[in-house]
Amino acid sequence: MILYSTSVTGSDSVTLAEEIKKYKTKELVDFLSKEEDLELEKEDLEIIRKQRVNGRDFLKITEEKLEKWEMPGGPATRLVDFAKECKEKKLRAFSAYKTKKDLSEVLSKYEIVSGDITRIPQFIPRKIRNNQILFEKQQLKEWEI
Repeated sequence: MILYSTSVTGSDSVTLAEEIKKYKTKELVDFLSKEEDLELEKEDLEIIRKQRVNGRDFLKITEEKLEKWEMPGGPATRLVDFAKECKEKKLRAFSAYKTKKDLSEVLSKYEIVSGDITRIPQFIPRKIRNNQILFEKQQLKEWEI
């Protein structure tokens, strides 16, 4: 399952690429490491880290570049295909579901099966540099279309 947050409201939608584009190298590596179907090994992710590939770079990645950086052919092909898929994939906010049934189906994927909204995990604020507040989600994840 993909982890990300969006600023989608109402019927608006953004592509996953628009979110990935904002990722710094560490965020990109973390994101890719959670994509189990890519079957990336530590060495594959280290190549991305060593080459300082950020989100914008990732969306333009080619097999030739990855292989030049000595990434094996299998992971290189999967990463290029995944980058292409990300450009087309639309994101959808939980608030965009029109019927209770639609919303219930999505919430059940995240093990929120009760009608009680108090069971939805809350954001946890924590301090980071420059006294900014970063909100993290515990369990809720944006659902992809």
